[in-house]
Amino acid sequence: MSRRWKVFVVVLLLFLAPMSLNGYTYRYGLESRGFMSFSEMGFGVACPGIFRAYYQINDEWEVKFVSSYFPGENDSRKFNDPNAVIAEFERKARSRRLISAGDYSVLVLSRDENGSFLSTHYRLKAVYEQETLRKVSFNITHSLNYGPGNSSVLVDYVDIYRTYDVEETRCWQALIGWFKPLLKRYLRSRLGDVPYPHPWEREPW
Repeated sequence: MSRRWKVFVVVLLLFLAPMSLNGYTYRYGLESRGFMSFSEMGFGVACPGIFRAYYQINDEWEVKFVSSYFPGENDSRKFNDPNAVIAEFERKARSRRLISAGDYSVLVLSRDENGSFLSTHYRLKAVYEQETLRKVSFNITHSLNYGPGNSSVLVDYVDIYRTYDVEETRCWQALIGWFKPLLKRYLRSRLGDVPYPHPWEREPW
């Protein structure tokens, strides 16, 4: 086999290999309510062991963009991967339930922390179709442990609601991972319209 032919075969394999891999994309959203609330949204691609990329923007228009070929096993959290969110909280959860119905199952994890004046409630729900993750919701809410009308104590808190919508992909995105401007543009386009006002459009404090 000639050298030119070998180069052609290698290039062809590099092109076809990502297309034969199964991965997933995920759309992320965060909304908060309470004192100093904030919002953010993101979109990520995961081809486990081969390629990962993630784009995120918050309501201050601050952007996070990361990508990597052959990422390490401990890099999932950096990419805000929903499976990493589940695995991390599952180690800390004090209650675990699995509800099954036909092809679908729901994993419910929870934990409560009770303080002197404020209780924090952690609730995670993960929806699976057979063994494929489809949706995650992870909420951190609070409740007061005292009557505000009978106390001079003032407690500030923020309730946080996070969601992930997951879809399967054939990992073709790995082909454009070498061209970061194109990859970034693709991830940004999957977010659609960003609903946050630009900083210069906000009312001054």
